[in-house]
Amino acid sequence: MLKPTLLAAVPEILERIRKGVQSKVSNGSPFGKWLFNFAYDYKVRQLELGRDTPILNKLIFSKTAAMMGGNLRLLLSGGAPLEEKTQRFTHVTLCAPVLIGYACSLHLKYLFYMLATV
Repeated sequence: MLKPTLLAAVPEILERIRKGVQSKVSNGSPFGKWLFNFAYDYKVRQLELGRDTPILNKLIFSKTAAMMGGNLRLLLSGGAPLEEKTQRFTHVTLCAPVLIGYACSLHLKYLFYMLATV
């Protein structure tokens, strides 16, 4: 199994991850749904204050982060606009920030070409 630390994906992939996690949660027990929603809302508030939630990350969100190998540190999204709710959900549940590079691909190829020739 791959355990990436950096993942570059188009928004459709991140949207499918969001829908898959939400589907799994909604098919779970009522207590599991309540616990996930409570943890999600709490972590969103903490992230807005510039804080992290290491206990929730370990107890709740490590299961969703394990879907991507568990070592993810950064997500890059490009190729199309990413919905804010998908960015927030992915950041919270996969425990990794999401950087959006929409409409940058044409310019980045020159940067990578320059880095490769140096």
